[in-house]
Amino acid sequence: MLNTNVPSNLVLKQKLLRANFSQSKYPSYQETIKALFRHQSVKAKLTELELNTHNTKEELAHFTKTLDLQQVLARIPTLHVAGTKGKGSTCSFISRILQSCGLKTGLSTSPHLVSVRERIQINNEPINEQDFTSLYWRIRERIEKNKTDRYKMLPSFFRFVTMMSFQHFWESCVDAMVIEVGIGGRFDATNIVSPDVCTITSLGMDHLVKLGGSLEQIAWHKAGIMKPGVHCFTVPQKLEAMKVLKKVSKQVGAKLSVPRPIDQMVNIWESSPRIQGVRQMYQNGKSLALSLQGEHQKINATAALHTVVEFLSRRYGVIDDLFGIAPNSRPNHIPCMETIGKQNTYTQNWISAKQQEQHHQQLVIRNKEKFQLHKSLYKLPISTLMPQIIKGLETTKWDGRCQLIKESNPKNSAIINWFLDGAHTTNSINYAIKWFMGIINDRPLEQKQNTTNILIFNCIGDREIENLLEPLSKLNIFQNVIFSPNLIKKAWHLDKDLQQLISQIWKQLNGKGKISVTDSLQNTLQLVDQLTSKKENVNIFVTGSLHLVGGIMKLRKLKKI
Repeated sequence: MLNTNVPSNLVLKQKLLRANFSQSKYPSYQETIKALFRHQSVKAKLTELELNTHNTKEELAHFTKTLDLQQVLARIPTLHVAGTKGKGSTCSFISRILQSCGLKTGLSTSPHLVSVRERIQINNEPINEQDFTSLYWRIRERIEKNKTDRYKMLPSFFRFVTMMSFQHFWESCVDAMVIEVGIGGRFDATNIVSPDVCTITSLGMDHLVKLGGSLEQIAWHKAGIMKPGVHCFTVPQKLEAMKVLKKVSKQVGAKLSVPRPIDQMVNIWESSPRIQGVRQMYQNGKSLALSLQGEHQKINATAALHTVVEFLSRRYGVIDDLFGIAPNSRPNHIPCMETIGKQNTYTQNWISAKQQEQHHQQLVIRNKEKFQLHKSLYKLPISTLMPQIIKGLETTKWDGRCQLIKESNPKNSAIINWFLDGAHTTNSINYAIKWFMGIINDRPLEQKQNTTNILIFNCIGDREIENLLEPLSKLNIFQNVIFSPNLIKKAWHLDKDLQQLISQIWKQLNGKGKISVTDSLQNTLQLVDQLTSKKENVNIFVTGSLHLVGGIMKLRKLKKI
């Protein structure tokens, strides 16, 4: 079995070396966060809308050159994931599986729920405050020293954090980085990577102002991450979307595949005589138990599994003896220590000589580990790795998606059940409802009768509000319905006006329940406290926006980071 444990003395030495990148001369973490969020100025937001021009790529090329990130992006093995829904969950599945197989894995996702540090993770742990602070100011100083007449402004929030992710992964000497697209794909800030494999998850109607009002236009943006000679996996799509994906794949010379459902793959590995370890795991009728809830997670897990098998085969020569996924061309030998050293040794001229030396020392440690990783994986049958892969699928965590958190009401002994899902498309809302109602309906009748059900909803103006609300309005189980902004403190009037509009749509749909419109998340939770003051159990379904879910988790301290 593959040994994924790193000696503790090496871990300690790496931490000490990494700590030297952080310096006390920088402002505090809290001041850093304030500075970063100032990047979301009106002008920066307008820049984000320029998705139908080449300005975005030109700007990204400029900042990439300024930060000497070209070699970083060319040399770090990369898995790139786009899609309308499920891309975050798929990235998390991929990252956890790679980690289970022994790879030190960088993960870049968006949006965050509680802390911006969630967007930059290594081995599924967010970057710490000290490293985040140092990273922000070092990159900012470099960019400000190299301003040009054309590029006077700092990059917008998302672009800046993307640059931070790439830099952090280089400094941490990761074996692979899993990159989630922000919006679209073709003109996204992440689309400067050179991926080994890419994945496009389920497509739907979202970000209509930025990506266009048709599924074909949205698919065209998402297909922009395809690269010549790179295998791209997707999931079953609507006909109009699939036509666009196939057309673009032919135009760029990318191989496009739709994986078989994971249930069929489970049948393959359960019945294979080559997987003795897995067969033992499935004795007594045990079946694959994905850690993420909801039927749709099977689709995301399928995409993740195929992506990982392709990646391990292409990079490490792992032999696909089960699924017929991986390419025929694999590495024909294990790279020697000298080759690995050359691949991972390159300089950034804006990094100080001292930091370069510190990074070189860390590379010496990591190169030995990288060599052992290649040695342990080379020509290893995928069937031998299945216990690690299954462990990854069964231990993945992805908060705010079909997540149930039980909270003891501080005023009495009752239980508050927080049903949290940031669904913001028609399909994802239906998946969330199916998950929510599945749990509710399984409970005893007496418990159902003595429980209050509350809906908290928010969505932004460029989404199909009526299509999101309609399936919720048909449930007829909510005694109270709260339309809330996703801002913690008092929202500006346009946001509150939007919530008033949403409440009117709810009424037109004949939605049941007492309606309340709040002007901040703080007031929303104060209202929740009033509604849950009685000694009875409460189910609170929070959906429509990941920002809404994240804000409630933060204020209610339902997630710690």
